[in-house]
Order: sequence, then C-alpha cells, then structure tokens
Amino acid sequence: MKEISPGPQQSVSRRPEEPLRPPRVVTLALLFDWSLLVQLLAMPLLGRWLGLSPSLRLPWLSPALNALLSLLAALPFALLLVLCGEGVRRGLPWARSVQVALNTLLALAGLASIYTLWLDARVGNYWSLVTLLTLGGLSPLIAWGLQRPVTRRWFHPPLELAPGLRQRRASLPPSWPLLGAALLLGLLEALAALHR
Repeated sequence: MKEISPGPQQSVSRRPEEPLRPPRVVTLALLFDWSLLVQLLAMPLLGRWLGLSPSLRLPWLSPALNALLSLLAALPFALLLVLCGEGVRRGLPWARSVQVALNTLLALAGLASIYTLWLDARVGNYWSLVTLLTLGGLSPLIAWGLQRPVTRRWFHPPLELAPGLRQRRASLPPSWPLLGAALLLGLLEALAALHR
C-alpha cells in the first residue's frame, strides 16, 4: 500500500506552538550575543583577578579604579548586546538586520585574525585561535543563516499569529544549557582577549 503525500491543494496542519521554537541559527545568534556580553563584563574583572592590565587604563588611577573604569565603559556596549539578543529572541525584524550587519563585519574581523594567530603562534601563544574560531566560524554562519527563508519566517510571522506571538516568545525563559554555554564561551573569549 502506498502512502499518499499531501498535494498542493491539501494543507498540512502545523502545531500551534511551532512558531515559539526558534530556528537553530536564532539560538546560535543569541548564544553569540550573550557570550560577547559575558566577555565585555568579565574582561575587567578577570584582568584584575589575574593581575593583567585592563583594556582601558589610565596611569594615574589605581588598578582597582582602572578595572571599574573599564567595566563602566563596557556597560553601554553590553546594553546594546542585551537589546539585540532580546530582539532576536522575540523575533523583531530590526534585530535581524542588525545581527546580519554585525556578524558580517565580525566575519571580516575574523579573517584579519588569521594574521594575528600566525604572529602569536610563532611565539607559542595560541589564544588567538579562540577569536578566529568565534569570529571566523560562527559569525559567517549566523549571517548566512539569518538570510534563509525559514529564519525570515521567525522574524516575519503570519499575520494571524503576529499579535500575541512576540509577547508569548518573550514570556518563555531562556534555556539553562544556552545560558551555561554563553557563560563558558564568553569566559573563554575574555581569557583569549586578555592573553594577547
């Protein structure tokens, strides 16, 4: 007996909760944003704890005040990452455009980090490999994936589902594995940036 597949005139019913599940690339973009957020906030604290100089350093201030100054300088960028990540999670169209532009620029920076890796590897420092894998590997994948039609449907849902869909998406808490992966990747990126 043959199975009959639905033809063009027949419609396949979808589960009503399906629009709440993001495409994988949306989850990857969220992981990327949150790991950058962790990196920005952890770098001044890790630098102080490991005895390394912070990225923003004024010679007349104590190391503790320099770390605090670096942390305060990172806060506006951290806020932008929070807004962009939350926009991607809720499926806001502007967030998709920002993510594509940001990840395209970061992919180009990832290509430039090949040269940095080569210079650092000559002296035995392989921390630049983390930056290369993150920027050169994840950023192009996110920029490409956000252009796919299945991802566009996440950001532009059908009109009959759109009114309450974004609020329902926002009410779902992020998963613990995603938060843990963002924390680990962000700390690894912060250590890589501090050891250059």
